[in-house]
Amino acid sequence: MMINEVLQEKLKLLPTKSGVYLMKNKQKQIIYVGKAINLKNRVRQYFQSSRNHSAKTIAMVSHIEDFETIVTDNELEALILECNLIKKHHPKYNIMLRDDKTYPYLKITLNEKYPRIVTTRRLIKDGSRYFGPYTSSTAMKETLNLLRKLFPLRTCKHLADRPCLEYHIKRCLAPCANYIDEDTYKEMVDGVCLFLEGKSEVVEQNLAKKMQMAAQNLDFEKAARLRDQLLAVRKIMEKQKILLDDGDIDAIGIARANYGICIEIFFIRNGKMLGRNQFLLNDEDDDEKNLITAFLKQYYNDAVDIPKEILIPEEIAEIELLQEWLWTEKKKKTKILLPKRGVKKDILTMAKENAEKYLLEQEQKLKDMKARSLGAVYDLQKYLSLPKPPMRMECFDISHIQGSETVASMVVFQDGKPDKNSYRRFKINSTEGKPDDFMSMREVTT
Repeated sequence: MMINEVLQEKLKLLPTKSGVYLMKNKQKQIIYVGKAINLKNRVRQYFQSSRNHSAKTIAMVSHIEDFETIVTDNELEALILECNLIKKHHPKYNIMLRDDKTYPYLKITLNEKYPRIVTTRRLIKDGSRYFGPYTSSTAMKETLNLLRKLFPLRTCKHLADRPCLEYHIKRCLAPCANYIDEDTYKEMVDGVCLFLEGKSEVVEQNLAKKMQMAAQNLDFEKAARLRDQLLAVRKIMEKQKILLDDGDIDAIGIARANYGICIEIFFIRNGKMLGRNQFLLNDEDDDEKNLITAFLKQYYNDAVDIPKEILIPEEIAEIELLQEWLWTEKKKKTKILLPKRGVKKDILTMAKENAEKYLLEQEQKLKDMKARSLGAVYDLQKYLSLPKPPMRMECFDISHIQGSETVASMVVFQDGKPDKNSYRRFKINSTEGKPDDFMSMREVTT
């Protein structure tokens, strides 16, 4: 391939140290971020014979007009910098989670006198505890509603002088009016944290003990409230599938289909299945090892709940480096394992099957959407004997008040879908004082 003079000079001056390289196009946009133990060897490989390059790499190299390198002391620092730069710049040719958006978290505001449980999309080091991320906001809201029923923590942003409606409908214990002491309130907050950590047995034991003590003290109203909480916790525990005797594990399954690539992650805490998330990847040409490596970097760079073990379906090259990175960044001694047999292998298989199922569902949803949009357009062409399908439709309606204040509205459909940015409303002048829908329609359409 032809290399411009700037690139040729820069390739000669490349250092042999570890670091990060940033590939740029004509517009000086960063299109790829990578790391290397030896920058000189790694970067020069891109501009050598393309015989061993993938189609994606060949396409990327054809757009490179310049590059930049950042030297680090070791490969671990290079990995940390690479993760941060990918997150910041979203390069076109890096493997990315599709629709790379910020996912919601549940936040316990431990920095407040009487903590609340709220939702957020921003992780801030303010002393709060975060649980998540949740890819399904519906699942997160269900969890939040359940927690607020089990543990009536305050929901108001500022403590009021007197109890509000939440207290009267038994959704809050009114710490603002000192109806509950700090220690009792703190016990509820601890219960929320234990529940979200998957330690529902501890929550059950604590509730049972408090219920018995309240009954012995003849505080039957409190005992009844604790009994209801206890029954709700037990009902949830019955739904949680027990997969292992013990252990905090994330299991990762990967599947490909016509629709794309899906990674499914199972969350197992204390041996029980707490939940799962699905992520779609934007790169269908890469092999599974690269996809898994990229996913681990992106997902755990933001994750707040890091397990003791991460199960992966394919052997990857950077296992030790990623384990060291998790310890350095998250202070968690996590093992990344590739189980060959036993229960953990079965869990991986189940994660893969669920990833395949999710892709099929997404593919079917896409087909249904096309049938309702483009399919409907082609049906309309057929039934109305039109020479070509009506890809753009402008639909008008006239409205007036007994002949005065006449207006027309226009809604637009593009490719069978509403194009709300093109909706318009018109003031009609030609028929003021006398109702005439035909003349009004003539004015608005001409």
